Amino acid sequence: MVIGPSAGRAQGEEQAEEAEEQGEEPGKPLVVDTDVHEYFKGFRSLAPYMPAVHRQPIEEWGFSRIDTGFPYTSGSVTRTWQTRTGWRPQDDGELGSDLDVMRRNLFDELGIDVAILNNLQLPVAFMRGSQLVERWLEPEPRLRGSLIVSLDNPRHAVGEIERLGNHPQVVQVCLPTSVDIQFGEPRLRPIWEAMVHHRLTLGIHHGYGTRTIFGYPRQHIEWKALAPSHAMMAQLASLVFNGVFDAFPDLKVVAMEAGFSWLPYFMSRLDQQYVSFRDQVPWVKRRPSDHLRAHVALTTQPMEPMTARQLTALVEDCGAAGMLVFSSDYPHYDADVVDEALPHGIAGDLRARIMGRNALRAYPKLEAPRD
Repeated sequence: MVIGPSAGRAQGEEQAEEAEEQGEEPGKPLVVDTDVHEYFKGFRSLAPYMPAVHRQPIEEWGFSRIDTGFPYTSGSVTRTWQTRTGWRPQDDGELGSDLDVMRRNLFDELGIDVAILNNLQLPVAFMRGSQLVERWLEPEPRLRGSLIVSLDNPRHAVGEIERLGNHPQVVQVCLPTSVDIQFGEPRLRPIWEAMVHHRLTLGIHHGYGTRTIFGYPRQHIEWKALAPSHAMMAQLASLVFNGVFDAFPDLKVVAMEAGFSWLPYFMSRLDQQYVSFRDQVPWVKRRPSDHLRAHVALTTQPMEPMTARQLTALVEDCGAAGMLVFSSDYPHYDADVVDEALPHGIAGDLRARIMGRNALRAYPKLEAPRD
């Protein structure tokens, strides 16, 4: 555990004991990467996991890919296919599709202890779960996995959670913000109930369909600046004001790749409206900001530019010391590496919380690795 220079002996001993209990090596803070994207090695690699009726287009017609391109009318997005040297498989395959390359990049080179996989390619969700376990989780104990389910069919979603939710390395159900349904919808409650039963976190990540209130913008930069954070705020507000957190007090949520500098404004805005209109939502028993602190964590990548003083002030302003979790967004072009993810100069205890300890709180099934 890294101790800040002003920490006294008693505080340092307490933090060291906490680190030991959580599986950290003395002097080495735990590092948990909460947003790693794995991809499949071509569409044909999924054929063994498909029902026979779905294998026909691949085996007989040569169907070989799913087009998941961004639907923008202008503005290049080719940078998304660039990456750091050594991160692309030697066969020039999809980034994130080779376990050996991922293992070397994340665990050997970057010093990450645990990495959580999130792949939001929903058209293949029904076959991904089995491949996730067989190809990624069982060969590599330091990886954790996310299930992908369809909200259009809550009964099927619950079935997938029941099928794989007990696997010790499955820690999350990951959903996109862009599913055209608010997460506070009552018909989704069986899904949240199944997740809580299996101690799975709800991961929310923007997808290719995430839009602004006006639809898709003309430029990629417009989308990048606005769509992920605005959609995330809308889904979190839906969870709060429709009573999901009151109904499921053990539900944990991780908001991914949407920034977090908007958090003080968001908390203040929700609290203000709650004071004025709480009689309209009598099922909400706590202030929205208290619900967010208790249930929600936000990933660091992509982190808005800020100094150590600014980050500390933001955390103190809204009581968010336990709400931020490290993420790299590996293997994308703008991925953050461990040593560069946070501004230099932040207190050692806050850095240790963000880099690893907060993730143990955000993921009930997650345990720090032990030698």
